[in-house]
Amino acid sequence: PGLVCRIPSGETAMVCSQPVCNDGRDDDADGLTDFPADLGCGAASSNIEGCGTEQDPILTISGPTTTGTTTGAHDDFTADACGSEGGLDLQYTLTLPEMRTLTLDTSGSSFDTIVTLRASTCGPQEIDCDDDGGTDATSALDVEDVPAGRYLVVVDGFNGDDSGAFTLAVSGEIAVGGSCEGGLFASGAIVCEGASTCQGTLGSRTCQTECSDGLD
Repeated sequence: PGLVCRIPSGETAMVCSQPVCNDGRDDDADGLTDFPADLGCGAASSNIEGCGTEQDPILTISGPTTTGTTTGAHDDFTADACGSEGGLDLQYTLTLPEMRTLTLDTSGSSFDTIVTLRASTCGPQEIDCDDDGGTDATSALDVEDVPAGRYLVVVDGFNGDDSGAFTLAVSGEIAVGGSCEGGLFASGAIVCEGASTCQGTLGSRTCQTECSDGLD
């Protein structure tokens, strides 16, 4: 009782196992393990990490450009606000400092994409999406005043015939007072806003101006 018959992540045999959200594994590769630590688990009994709906691994965006393919993926999400007709999709986690601006761009991808920014908690999640803001039916989603936190980014096809290789570029400006630590800043994907610069002790640096750095 309480077990499910499945092939656990990293194994090849069908066995009686704890549900995905209670098996001691990071099944969706997002750096978090099981309920309640993994925000994609609605309950310990959930058998799919990713709010009970995501069937593909949830990977992490760590640099300015992420490449992948939706070929062979599942249709787990529909960008209703952008008129999606149900294409194959992949989800990525994106951890951000407080951002003044954020751009998610799939220009150069091989199919008609939709990009969606979602909250990382289960429940109503869609923050904003873009269908054809990029070149050649690709997407360019621009969002302003994004609070610091962990988000989900979905690369989706407009309809069931739209799938293939994609390139997802992340860029933006960190708000004054926002953290300038981490891989996204180090890689140049995100920069300090306007005239602000990255200041402070390594490990706790923030974007500051002369009028916000606490110095005379």
